This record gives sequence, structure tokens and C-alpha cells, in this order.
Amino acid sequence: MIRAAIVGLGWWGKTVVESAEGSDAIRFVAGATRTVTPDTEAFAKKNGFKLEADYGAILADKAIDAVVLATPHSMHGAQVAAAALLIDYVVTVAIQCAAGTVAVASAIPVLGPYSLEISVGVDDAVLEAIGVGATGWIAGLANALPRESVELFNSAIHAENGKAFELYRWFLPLLRMDTVPNFVQLIKLVQAEVGMGNPRVRPPRLELVGDELERNLKIIRSALSSVPVGSFALPNRK
Repeated sequence: MIRAAIVGLGWWGKTVVESAEGSDAIRFVAGATRTVTPDTEAFAKKNGFKLEADYGAILADKAIDAVVLATPHSMHGAQVAAAALLIDYVVTVAIQCAAGTVAVASAIPVLGPYSLEISVGVDDAVLEAIGVGATGWIAGLANALPRESVELFNSAIHAENGKAFELYRWFLPLLRMDTVPNFVQLIKLVQAEVGMGNPRVRPPRLELVGDELERNLKIIRSALSSVPVGSFALPNRK
């Protein structure tokens, strides 16, 4: 059983905690939030974990096996760096970097004496992150374009720069859809356009409508009509 701490108790942090309820693999035993309120205190009490206002207290607690960040992406770089500097009793094998800057990916591995593998967590930074040492990609558009995603990743990893950049330049308008608040709706929209799903989403998310829908469909269809020569064929291309 992994004893985990949740950092950030907004809507997403609470959702993560609730999703682990009843799990035999992970249990949240602590949480941290910048501002402790009656609401967050009540949530922590309901879910049976202690609540801290200090992220450092979470990192220093040797009873915690893992930390789950549910904070804004802009905070991830500093939070991961702080964790890397304090690691002296756990083995960290991978960090997903979703901070939106490759500076974090290049800095984290040299913060301590440990060998860390970095996975980029935002699609439109995959090529740059691999260039400064990332070895993995938590991909979003791979759900709609798996073959193209694998080809892009492998080309970058193997330093096939010409091939990687050609595919990246074509892919970039779609990859950027992974980095905005409506990324789930947009990725499902791409899936629908290539015949691999539908645009339906579960509440509280809503499907795209009106001008936003038409604008993004235009971007998607333009990209799908101009796949680079030599790229893997789309699975059920429309």
C-alpha cells in the first residue's frame, strides 16, 4: 500500500483523493494546501488524513511514500525541485514535468545525487524537453494520433532531427490543444475526427459549441489534410 500525500486541495486535488477511495494500492495519509480553510479541514477529516499548510512538512515526513501534485502547472517546477533536493530516504525513478518550460526538465536531474528520469507532460514541449534530457512523454494527442505520436517521440529520442522537426511542425497546432483548459474536449474532438471515438465528455465538463467548436474543427481538419509524406497513415482517416 502506497502512503501518499496530496498537495493542493482545489477541485482537482479533491477529485484525485476521492478517486483513490477503497483502493488496495494507494491511500492518502496527508495533504497540504497554501490556505487552510474550514472547507479543506472538513475534507481532510472526512477522508481521514492530516492537513498541513507547509509543503516542506510533507516532504520531511518519512511516513509518506509518494507525493501527488494537484497544484497549478506554474508551481510544479519549484515543487519538484524542492522534492529532489530533499530526497534522502526514498528512491525516485521518474518525474513528470508539466510546468510548461524545458528549463525545469534540464535542471531537475542535477539537483541531487540521484539518477532521475524526466517525462515531459505537455505535448507542445516534447521535442524541446527530449533535447535537454527528458526520456519519456505523458502524451495527450497520442489518444487520437498514436502512430504519429510514437513516430515523433522515437525520432526525437534517436536524434533523427530532420524527420522529427518535419513531423513536429505539422503536429504542433494539435499538440498545443493539450495545454489549454479545454484539453480533454479538444483531444476527444480530434479522436472523433480520425474515427477513434466521439466528442462526448463527462460532467462537469461540457462539449465545445459555437465559434469555439468551429474554430478548433478548422485547425484539426487543416492538420489532418496535410500529414507529412512518409508519416504513418491515420487509422481511420476522414
